[in-house]
Amino acid sequence: MDYSKLVTHYKDGSIKHRNPFSGTESWYSPDRKNRPILTQQDTDAAELKTSTPEDYCPFCESRYSETTPEKSRLIFREDSWQCLDRLPPDDVFSGTADFRRIGNLYEIISTPYWKEQYGYTLSDKNRDRKNEYLESDLGMEHVCDVLQYKLQNEGVPQSKIDSFLNDPEMAAADAFFGGSHELIIPRRHYKPGAQTTADLCSTGCLSAKSHSIYYRFSCFAAQDIYDNNPHVKYVCIYTNWGGTGGASLPHLHRQLLGMDKHGHILERISKLKQKYDRIYYDLLLFAKHQHLIICENDGAIAYADMGLPFPTISVVSKTLSTPLKADSSQLRPMSEIVHALHSAMGESLPCNEEWFYTPENGKIKIPWTVQIKWRVNTHAGFEGATGLYVVPYAPADLRTKMVEVLSEMDIGIYQQALQVGDNAPGRVDILKYFS
Repeated sequence: MDYSKLVTHYKDGSIKHRNPFSGTESWYSPDRKNRPILTQQDTDAAELKTSTPEDYCPFCESRYSETTPEKSRLIFREDSWQCLDRLPPDDVFSGTADFRRIGNLYEIISTPYWKEQYGYTLSDKNRDRKNEYLESDLGMEHVCDVLQYKLQNEGVPQSKIDSFLNDPEMAAADAFFGGSHELIIPRRHYKPGAQTTADLCSTGCLSAKSHSIYYRFSCFAAQDIYDNNPHVKYVCIYTNWGGTGGASLPHLHRQLLGMDKHGHILERISKLKQKYDRIYYDLLLFAKHQHLIICENDGAIAYADMGLPFPTISVVSKTLSTPLKADSSQLRPMSEIVHALHSAMGESLPCNEEWFYTPENGKIKIPWTVQIKWRVNTHAGFEGATGLYVVPYAPADLRTKMVEVLSEMDIGIYQQALQVGDNAPGRVDILKYFS
């Protein structure tokens, strides 16, 4: 592959850059350079009326009854993290979780789809959990209330809703206990010390330790989806933040979606990796020569990526092809770099965090990669008519901005030594996922 053709510079300052994995091409025009890189603080922000416990949205701690039954939770007690599984309904509502794992009320790939296409049934583990939960009067009331709300919003006639609620098997609730679209929800809606409604708790507002636990809990949940639905080929893991980032609620949450296919981007990546075994090594080496490396530590490296529809930072693991069965120490290098980037970006920047990794039983190993896409530009007629994307600045500009902010941060909070900008040696020669 000729990497020299990935980025083309023109005399007027324009830059065209292509992404080798997605095949997309982005154009940068210097006339757009002075547009704001970071989204401005919400101009409609109002003084925050503090509520303790928080009750600002259905994901908040005082409104657990508005979400689907909890699959598991993490709590921090006495300097250690505890995972509580299969909590009885009485215990779910009497305590406070630092992280919650629940089924998505509005599944993208629904449980009825899995049933009709593949003959899917709940695993013994999930069926037992469902039966235990519904044996409790409080549990049955909770499930019925959530089903009533969901079906009513879908326009289902009340007579049909009643038939669902009176079904002895309560089959309509299978998605709550064995669905393959889940959410991981941190506790806080607003960051500590919030003064206005714009002071939301974003990924960067978590502590480095909490973010590492957030990653581990997400991996545990994804693996559990694989284990309980044999028809799932890939669990897509992503976070939407901000309205233009696709978030339906302003409370931070990660989504995990079991899919019956890998998706064309992952398939394209696998084919390229099969054809060019050293593609990641060569691509990172090219990024180093183009001065696009933002930061790195012993286990991961971040660079300003090329040719994507939005300004994008890619973080590549030097050691892991999949994070799902990794322990906390193995996840920490990626977690700490991603956390540092989110902290530098701030809570007002809409973005998507998207994970790519080697699927279960994947024959071609690719490195675990996390992309952070800044949703600061809106696609319009030009993009739709040409398939080419206009981005507000060049990859080098993105790198410069992030290096400036990271250099002013306290990076001593991370256990992995974080090297920023020109201090990052670009150690791509130790990539370990080729074997």
